[in-house]
Amino acid sequence: VRGCPNDPADGQPALVEIHSLEIILHDTAEQETMRIFPGPLIREDLHKVDVMTFCQRKAATGYDLTTKQGRDSALLWKLLLLLCRQNGSMVGSDTAELLMQDRKYQEKYKRQEPRVNLINLTGEEWPVPGHGTMDLLTGEMVPTAGTLEQTMEKFTKLLFYGRKKEALDWAMRNQLWGHALFLSSKMNPRIYSWVLTGFTSTLASNDPLQTLFQLMSGRIPQASLVLLSAPASLLSWVLCILPKQDGPEARRLSSEDGQ
Repeated sequence: VRGCPNDPADGQPALVEIHSLEIILHDTAEQETMRIFPGPLIREDLHKVDVMTFCQRKAATGYDLTTKQGRDSALLWKLLLLLCRQNGSMVGSDTAELLMQDRKYQEKYKRQEPRVNLINLTGEEWPVPGHGTMDLLTGEMVPTAGTLEQTMEKFTKLLFYGRKKEALDWAMRNQLWGHALFLSSKMNPRIYSWVLTGFTSTLASNDPLQTLFQLMSGRIPQASLVLLSAPASLLSWVLCILPKQDGPEARRLSSEDGQ
């Protein structure tokens, strides 16, 4: 619609011209965009599937994805697509998953060296587990470096998506007990207790470490409820109790063991 600058007071007729945008924009990209646009956006006359199809097409082919501006524009169309799919409802995890789409997590992290070694009193460096190395606690094989990096990458992505319970389950199934225990400690006591039980259940009932952990928790170790026929196992069990011999738990266990 074009209004001509005529003044009726000067005897000029008031003219309003109506032009067709299809003719003006003939053979242009704008004409093609207007042709496929599923408007007008009226709820009674338009199905949301048509709008979602348009947004998906614009995000995939409407911009040059090799440039930052093109990727940002495509991301906005993906956001509109997500809003249409979920009827305008979004939570933080939806936004995180949208931002992480089609992105390869490239950054690698290195372990931070401890400032003071409070456990290794000899000053020797801890051996780095390699391929085929056995875990001293569980007896299972430690995964290779490449597999460990992939496991950590998936654990990190699950946290980025806000899926804390899935990340916790993934960490436990892949022996990332340090991450699992720290994450669960920031969730709630029930989940932390569940992860702690899962960790201790990887140890044998007569394992000296199992005995020590249960004793420090104020519980009667399972090893005290069964007959320990091997002298070496009995010695290891006793050695775990000796550092705690002043506690009431140790005195109770010693009296029961003497019986």
